[in-house]
Amino acid sequence: MLQRFLSNCPLLDEVLLGECEENFDFEQGNKFTFIELSQCVPSIKPLDVLKYYMKYLSAGGMPHKLPTSLVHLKYLHLEVCFMEHNEISSALCMIRSAPVLEKIVFLMYDNKKSPL
Repeated sequence: MLQRFLSNCPLLDEVLLGECEENFDFEQGNKFTFIELSQCVPSIKPLDVLKYYMKYLSAGGMPHKLPTSLVHLKYLHLEVCFMEHNEISSALCMIRSAPVLEKIVFLMYDNKKSPL
């Protein structure tokens, strides 16, 4: 449903994917990743992806670089679990795919502990 909504907003230039229910099973049937997100919102400038959406969008890992470059992305805020390889590779992929990135904010956490 999120993908369908964002696909109908091609001029959207700001996205904040915030808090959601902690025990929601994102990985069950997930077909919407950072790759699809970048194709839905090519004009995005700031992108905030918090904890559970980071897990959702990074499911399955990432390529070295996104097929659709994020040429407008200037601000990136990600909550990344440093114990999850898919989340770390997704964060690196987002950075590599944003040539005009000016500011990066990471909130690193461990699944067993509070944010670092």
